[in-house]
Amino acid sequence: VRYADIIYIESVGEYIRLHLANAAPITTLFRLKNMESALPSDTFMRVHRSYIINLSHISGYTKGRVFLSNDDYVPIGENYKEQFLNYVNNAQ
Repeated sequence: VRYADIIYIESVGEYIRLHLANAAPITTLFRLKNMESALPSDTFMRVHRSYIINLSHISGYTKGRVFLSNDDYVPIGENYKEQFLNYVNNAQ
């Protein structure tokens, strides 16, 4: 799987589910914490205890939610909100 094809990654217990741009989601046995450290930090950001997003797929955000290019959205956790807002403000 290419990084560019990953829209977001969701934690499902001991598994992660990769939500992809042009394919069905892939579920595999892997911890989200381990995936977070393996991904390039300039492209991916953890925005919730259970979600990592690909920053290039952000289509918008509102209070508490990040909207992604495939019409999905993921919540922004309180512990991750400041980091996300800093990224958004610096990207403009």
